[in-house]
Amino acid sequence: MEGIAELYARRGIILKPVDVSDLLLHAAYHGVAEAAQGWGMKPGGRAFAKACTRVFQPDGQQYFQQWLNYEAGRKCDERCRDLFRRTGLVVAGPNEVPALFEKAAEHMSSSIYGEVTPTVGNGLAAASEGYDGLIVVGPFNCLPFRVSEAILKPISIQQGMPILTYESDGYAVAPSFIRQVEVHIQQVLDRAAKNREKPQAESSGLAGIFRVAMSKFS
Repeated sequence: MEGIAELYARRGIILKPVDVSDLLLHAAYHGVAEAAQGWGMKPGGRAFAKACTRVFQPDGQQYFQQWLNYEAGRKCDERCRDLFRRTGLVVAGPNEVPALFEKAAEHMSSSIYGEVTPTVGNGLAAASEGYDGLIVVGPFNCLPFRVSEAILKPISIQQGMPILTYESDGYAVAPSFIRQVEVHIQQVLDRAAKNREKPQAESSGLAGIFRVAMSKFS
């Protein structure tokens, strides 16, 4: 997709890629979730307490091993972000992998392993985190990409979130896709403009209510 990022940059849009660390942390967290599911639980306080009661049993030790792997990865991610934040190259904070896991689990089986879960989880969380559009890119004939597209596309359309999907075959981007990019850019700008108008409308509405209330006492 050479040159695509520049098309967005010319219109003042910053493309923020999903962090590779999300995939690594998800791989570690998947082990925690799998161990908890063996007890019929979700990862969290109850599963941790259950592991404490079975600390001398293989399943309890497995849970702690997976949990320590995830925590070590999370701490390493935080440390690296702190170092890169000083350069100004980090434009977003870390993602909460458990929250992404829960969001994705609402639309797909949590037992599915791979990049589908972080892709779907990040896509579903994008609107609440202040992003104005999505681009989902995957290699040709990639099943995780197809699954992610099938889940995210109808949800994004329903929520009014501009979404663009691209299945790369390794060749130059076709002119037809460039036209799709231009449409997507305009949709992102329109959504951003509407999101900026909402706080102004809400503040003016509150000011109006305040003026009416004060006039009753004058």
